[in-house]
Amino acid sequence: MKEAKKIFDEEIFRLEFKLDGAHLVAASAGTGKTYNIQNIYARLLLDRGYQVSQIQVMTFTEAATKELKARLHSILKDLQKRFAGEECEDNTRADKLIACVKDRAAARKQVELALLDFDNAAITTIHGFCKMVLTRYAFETGINLAMSLEDRKNADLLELANDWWRKNQKEAVEKQVDLKNLQKYVKTLGGKADYEVRIPPEAPEKAEFLTLSIAQKLVEQYESERPQREKQSFDDLLRALRDALKKDEKGELAAKLREDFKAALIDEFQDTDPVQYDIFRRIFLEGGDNLPLFFVGDPKQAIYAFRSGDIYTYIKASKNEALQDQKYTLNKNFRSTENMIQAINAFFKDEDPQNGKYTFSNEEIDYDGTLEVGRKLDIKGPDLARPFSIITVPVENNDEGSILFPATSKKTVSGGVIKKAIMPVLINQVKLLLAEKKSDGAPCFSPKDIAILLNSHTQEAALQKALMAEGIPCVIAEAGNVFASPAAYELKAVLEAMLQPEGPKLLCGLLTVFGGVSPEKIISLQGTKELADMVAKFRGLGEIWQKNGFASLVAALEKLGYQKRLAEKEAGERMLTDMEQLLEMCIATSRNIGSSTEKLLEWLENRMYLATQKEYDNPK
Repeated sequence: MKEAKKIFDEEIFRLEFKLDGAHLVAASAGTGKTYNIQNIYARLLLDRGYQVSQIQVMTFTEAATKELKARLHSILKDLQKRFAGEECEDNTRADKLIACVKDRAAARKQVELALLDFDNAAITTIHGFCKMVLTRYAFETGINLAMSLEDRKNADLLELANDWWRKNQKEAVEKQVDLKNLQKYVKTLGGKADYEVRIPPEAPEKAEFLTLSIAQKLVEQYESERPQREKQSFDDLLRALRDALKKDEKGELAAKLREDFKAALIDEFQDTDPVQYDIFRRIFLEGGDNLPLFFVGDPKQAIYAFRSGDIYTYIKASKNEALQDQKYTLNKNFRSTENMIQAINAFFKDEDPQNGKYTFSNEEIDYDGTLEVGRKLDIKGPDLARPFSIITVPVENNDEGSILFPATSKKTVSGGVIKKAIMPVLINQVKLLLAEKKSDGAPCFSPKDIAILLNSHTQEAALQKALMAEGIPCVIAEAGNVFASPAAYELKAVLEAMLQPEGPKLLCGLLTVFGGVSPEKIISLQGTKELADMVAKFRGLGEIWQKNGFASLVAALEKLGYQKRLAEKEAGERMLTDMEQLLEMCIATSRNIGSSTEKLLEWLENRMYLATQKEYDNPK
């Protein structure tokens, strides 16, 4: 039987808690992940006397780094006040941490020094950590000291592909090497830092094999030039540090880093890729120093490939010998209602873990259904006191698969059609929900409150038809990646037109909902004052973007009337929703990557490219 994980937010306050060595903390959303990172940070300072510059805290975005830094500073301020006998934001927590201190006077002094020196705290993104190490140890890593961080990797790779094509057009035509495929394979094979180049063993004369072979050589050329390149991408930094640690057979670089950093906390560990984990492993796990190392994350979030999750890296780390005795969990949710917690426990609880039946198909991502309510939430709103329940629907002759509502066989439901025997059951359940009344007689639910998840568009259409026949309004929600939607192509076109308000780019921008010009009118615009005014307008939008940021640009775009144009189009409501989502994500991304228009446009292009990949999108 698998040993139960220890409850971390109970263990961390024990005087005898073992700080040394590697720890893995599984922290679901809302269970106090950052709260406990604060506790770890405080104990390392209080117990070990480390300086803030010696505790390396890493997370994945600039925004998260900023928030984490503020939260870590706040726990130190709380401790400072409690040592002085004053009230603080969380007296109970501060008192528990102080109770773990053996030398109170030394610990108080340590807090004061930490606050004075907090500007030097080592709280960074993983890429920031890599850049710092590479520049601090430029001789050992062989990095170009004049490097600057600019994510032009895809642009550089495409330039290599285009150069090869221009120089070898005759060979390309003879061998049927397609430029579009060459660009695709170069970007894919040279993409993320953990991509492995694997060419399928087809016959060498096949055009696809030749294209992949050429792409591989171009990527190898890019990688050979990488160490001395002045413009480094985020993934370049990861590769550079990983390679430097691999080449250092004596482990001298890792030893120096362990002298610099006496402890490490890795936040959002579920997002760690193989290269990042390899860096952590070589520095903090394999040195024999037994330094405090904490991996904190939610393995359930690592299953989503679309958000770059890598569950295999998480599983590999969880099986490391150094972690076997120090695995923990956080089992109280502080952000959800009791009914929501009950629903989650019922729906995701592992069916039969003793026989290997886990919800997420692996014992390292187990769910025992014991998530608890951390605090009672006083939420105003509809009467949603009805508890979650799983309804079992007996189905005979189940060879083709069926849909249950909700499904007890949620882990094994196969694709297929909604059988005629199931359709009435689904409709009846919807009717029962719509018939439920509150204490004042008002309905508890309306049709828009009910969602039914199915396996295919065919099933959706069949159920929609049946529900509509019963007089129950029903709409089918469009699926798909927003970066593969028409809205994404419209947005990309108008952004390019702002940066290059002349020639083909401008014409493409004018044809979008932002420009509002019809294809017929484009021809008549050539050489007119109206076209000159449009050039000036797009140039002005580009200047707003460059000077004031993307949020200001969005406000300016709204004045162009694109929302009204979309509302008048067929399926315009769907496209407007996609556009608003894209604009919000662009605003958030611009905050993380800075004000560079080129970086944001390249980010959008990358996301669109990945959204349309059918194969070779993750060649591991």
